Amino acid sequence: MTGWGSHELQRIQDGDPQAWRRLIERAHGRLYRFLLHLTGCPEDAEDLVQEAFVRLWERRLDWRFTHLRELQAWLHRVVHHCAVDRARRLQRAAAAPGEAELHPVASPADAIAARSDEARAVWEAVQALGDIHRLPVLLHYFGGLGCAEIATVLDVPRGTVISRLHTARARLRETLSAQGVTGYELSTAGE
Repeated sequence: MTGWGSHELQRIQDGDPQAWRRLIERAHGRLYRFLLHLTGCPEDAEDLVQEAFVRLWERRLDWRFTHLRELQAWLHRVVHHCAVDRARRLQRAAAAPGEAELHPVASPADAIAARSDEARAVWEAVQALGDIHRLPVLLHYFGGLGCAEIATVLDVPRGTVISRLHTARARLRETLSAQGVTGYELSTAGE
């Protein structure tokens, strides 16, 4: 989502439908991929992306963004909060018998079953990380955010994000090496 200036953001705030459409086209893919990896369900990921865009539109007059990167970080923060809120609602519904019927969803591992065993092993290793390390990995490698933006999304210092990514990469290398999976290295670019 590079190449946009404050004039494009202002056009969106002013209600310009073409500017709004361009923003959705540019942001949708990254948000969807991040949420798909977070939720494991394509339908939930799409619903949450739509919810984030609705929130963005409703709050456009309150924006204080001067750069698109700030808006991108805010969107990732919103979709993360939407996903957490949805998970809490599902947990409450599951705890209240008879109020809601929950249907199991296919895991992301099922979605990549056609891929190689190595790709599946990498995915499972990422999923096995605790939230504190998995979320920065997902935001960085699947959401395309840099450490400063991840820090904004997670509301932690940039140094904490760098440390968590470093620890996550070390754990992933260790886990994958123990499984005999080699050749996968997560880049440190963007830190």
